[in-house]
Amino acid sequence: MKKSISIILLLFTCLFTLFAGGFSETKKFDLAKVINIEVDLGFENLTVSTWDGNQIAVVSESNKEGVFPNITSINKTLQIRATDSGTDRLLEEQDSFCNISLMLPENYLAEKITIKAPNKKLDVKKLNAKTVHIIPGPENSLANITADYFEIRDLGEADVNVFNLDCNSFNIAITAGDINLSLARVPAKASKASVKCGKMNVTIPADPSFTIKADSYYSKFINNFTGTVDTWARDGITYKHNGGGTVIDIRTFEGDITIGAK
Repeated sequence: MKKSISIILLLFTCLFTLFAGGFSETKKFDLAKVINIEVDLGFENLTVSTWDGNQIAVVSESNKEGVFPNITSINKTLQIRATDSGTDRLLEEQDSFCNISLMLPENYLAEKITIKAPNKKLDVKKLNAKTVHIIPGPENSLANITADYFEIRDLGEADVNVFNLDCNSFNIAITAGDINLSLARVPAKASKASVKCGKMNVTIPADPSFTIKADSYYSKFINNFTGTVDTWARDGITYKHNGGGTVIDIRTFEGDITIGAK
């Protein structure tokens, strides 16, 4: 009798653990076999970070059996794509979830990383690539990105949050939502950020030289370097910091532009 009870309790514990932890799978790829990374998701959450391993690891966790992305490596391109069945289930069942963790070695440098995550949470903690192209989700945090060229293009409505961006040039263009951009350094080449309907907040290290070209059809240009507020930026305002340098073009149609020291 005691033995039967023990077996039942053991089975119950296993089932509870499976239910609580869900289903998971891990795939690893050698660095020499991956030059580019392409992520195209539907309704999955994605976290990008670094780790102390010597391979690229992709960990997927779901509370529904079989709801995992398609993960393949073809011609030195790692592809992470949502499955049709997984997307359908996540759409139909609000209690479904799939979390994906892309973990890159600290010393890994990709040629190009493309991330499309238009519907759910995107959390980039750190990445390093020559070219980075992102279509963010409605909830996003993009931090500690090092790139030669960084680009965000989003035709939907979402706030964009980029922290500690270290790049030679950037191009950020969204339709609606606030842009919060923190630069680790002044880009070496001309860069731009624009939003049709939303505010723009840009912080830059104060020591280097740079030039801001601000243009807002209906709103103000707030310069925290000088403490001045221009209530009419429709015709464009040029601010040369420390004599001027690399041009950063900032545009809104409806929404204040604020710049200041990091």
